[in-house]
Amino acid sequence: MLKKKTNKVLTCGEFDRRRRRGLISCRVTAALSFLVACLFALGVYYILVISLWAGIAFLSCSVSLARVRSCLLGGRRLWHANALGVVMEVPRDLVMRELIEWVLMTLGIPGAVLVRALGGNAVAVGFFAGAGIYGSMHIVSILWNGGMEVERILLHDEGVRFTWATGGHVSISWLQRPAVIGASWQGALIEAAYYPGRLEFPMGYVPMSCRQLQRLLDAFSNDPGLQASLSSPEALTAVLDVLEPTEEEYSDSSWTWARPEVSQGGA
Repeated sequence: MLKKKTNKVLTCGEFDRRRRRGLISCRVTAALSFLVACLFALGVYYILVISLWAGIAFLSCSVSLARVRSCLLGGRRLWHANALGVVMEVPRDLVMRELIEWVLMTLGIPGAVLVRALGGNAVAVGFFAGAGIYGSMHIVSILWNGGMEVERILLHDEGVRFTWATGGHVSISWLQRPAVIGASWQGALIEAAYYPGRLEFPMGYVPMSCRQLQRLLDAFSNDPGLQASLSSPEALTAVLDVLEPTEEEYSDSSWTWARPEVSQGGA
């Protein structure tokens, strides 16, 4: 969960704009993979297997990312107040879509055996096996932590808790002043006082923008009054007010919530 080093730190705005390009890239890669599969259908069979696997994986990813965008447009409805504080939960079908991605990667292990049997070289076998091992590690993590979780963020008067889809979670006190200092290609990079290294919170399947998360931590980390409001009846309103997208977020082609009038009209 913790990444001591990152190759490049993006701004939150750059990360938000890249999400749209990520969906386009998945669609293009899926189409190219199926095209390659057709070209090698009667020729090099191990390339056919690799291409079909890649095409299915990227097609699944593109469908999932389209669903993320749909959920993000209605992001206000994903937050609610309960006895613990204010929680953001993702739809259960979105959780299952993320699980499917790891399952498809896990299939790389039997796929490596098949590719080897069809005469694939060491590079092709290694690519398949590596993907399978990576996916298997996440599946094991999910089982170890008791299953997939719908909760992603919990805010309460003492701090914030981040929960991964795999079930693991990290709690940080407001006294540690957690702050989003940028983003990696996977998600937000969070630093906090007395916390070892940087916390990398994956946001590919989280229906909120990196800039919204940055504003959220900045506001509540530095305002004791806002922290206290998280235990009041106005807790949800306080959180939604901070999360409301800026005009820049609405106009720079990144994914964010629909404008309030559109969101209410579609409710």
